[in-house]
Amino acid sequence: MNALLPLYSQLNGNLSDTTQYIGQLDGRIKSALITKLKSEMIKNEAPQFSLMDNNGKEVSLASLKGKVVVLDFWATWCGPCKISFPGMQAAVNKYANDDEVTFLFVNTWQKEINYKDLVAQFIAENKYSFHVLFDEMKDQKKSVVSAYGVKGIPNKVVIDKEGFIRFQSAGSDADIEKIVNEISVKIDLAKKG
Repeated sequence: MNALLPLYSQLNGNLSDTTQYIGQLDGRIKSALITKLKSEMIKNEAPQFSLMDNNGKEVSLASLKGKVVVLDFWATWCGPCKISFPGMQAAVNKYANDDEVTFLFVNTWQKEINYKDLVAQFIAENKYSFHVLFDEMKDQKKSVVSAYGVKGIPNKVVIDKEGFIRFQSAGSDADIEKIVNEISVKIDLAKKG
């Protein structure tokens, strides 16, 4: 938007109505995003899981019923996962005080014996406040990543309050604002059921 302001001023002679103009643009962009994401909504029962987190505590999907749950499947070796993390941290920050939303970062497909230490070091070095869960690493048939049909990471899943997958998507983006906007719209739509 910053690049748009000088051009707008040049074309219109002043910036007096810039706030209104940008507000209208933002509204149209958000409306288009809502329409797009509504068309992509699904309703599949989310596979149940129970995994240990980075504090040694067991976390189950069943215990989170009544909340919108955002799962992010990732690994420390995954470049696209790391690219999306600043945006995901911004989304976590945005919903930090929303008791209806929980973010879980499911570490998966790690081959290293000391993967828990590597993950802890990675999270600490980057100052992420992610709630990390550890997937089954030895037997892929028992892994959550397999239960969710994930073929590539990063893979983000948004589960509604009733336990249905409403969105599932692979890939990443480095645009923090885009990530936050998309996750926010998905969460809002999932809250509505």
